[in-house]
Amino acid sequence: MVTPRRWAAAAAAAAAIASVVGSVTPAAAMSGGHKANPADAPWFAAILWTDSGLSATGKTTPADRAPYAKPVNRAHCGGALVAPDKVVTAAHCVTADAIKPLPANSFTIRLGGAPLSDPSVPALAVTAITMSPSLHVIPNPTQPDDPDLAAPVSDVAVLTLAHPVSTAPIHVDTTAVASGTPLRMFGHGVEPGLPADQLRSDALEVGGFTAMNTEQAAAKWAPASSQKGLLYFGDRTVYPTSGDSGGPVIRGGSGPAQLVGLVSFATQILADSTPRPGFAGGADASAIASMLH
Repeated sequence: MVTPRRWAAAAAAAAAIASVVGSVTPAAAMSGGHKANPADAPWFAAILWTDSGLSATGKTTPADRAPYAKPVNRAHCGGALVAPDKVVTAAHCVTADAIKPLPANSFTIRLGGAPLSDPSVPALAVTAITMSPSLHVIPNPTQPDDPDLAAPVSDVAVLTLAHPVSTAPIHVDTTAVASGTPLRMFGHGVEPGLPADQLRSDALEVGGFTAMNTEQAAAKWAPASSQKGLLYFGDRTVYPTSGDSGGPVIRGGSGPAQLVGLVSFATQILADSTPRPGFAGGADASAIASMLH
């Protein structure tokens, strides 16, 4: 979606679960995050629409396509380079029907933390997309017919690049993430004060979160106690915003960064569907790793 009240950028491309993203009113890009040091995230992958992708999602008129003339507005979701020719992102970012992915030529990839407007960063072609066969959604308990309030599970897709790159991939760390572990999330979310014709933050943003265990998550969202393959995290002031879906969730302080999850859903799945900071979730490293073997 392209309105500031959608925290994931699934647009029309995700029909049944692409609008799994729900609504929040962002306080800042990436939920009150701040601009990242580009050198901190060379493995960050921005997923961008191509003209073919816009056509596949029904954007065929000049008026529909006009916003996408601005390069920054092509940003759709985030992801992470996990092998020289593999990028992982949220499956709902690349599907039109929650069953099969859009054509591979619907997207290009930009690696690294440079601004989206930087013309020196090459656009990398995608030749194949594989979605998790276990992708499904859990309806909101009080509004089960509203897909905007549902939560996707096994929300992982792998995009294969046309050519391997020399950028060092990030390591997928399947070691358990203990409750209270500091985490970071990267993405090109929305922020207040953007020009009227700009849909995303040009600069890469980073936000800090704390890992939750299933008991803490279940206190906010009852299904958390029975779901496998999900990482939960929260902060009293920070939450994902539009464009952050698929964004990498990182564990790492002094050493190399470790990928432990991908952004998938946030507070819209709570029973009262009240948009607020404090709870988000997505595929954990085990769900990511299962797609890479």
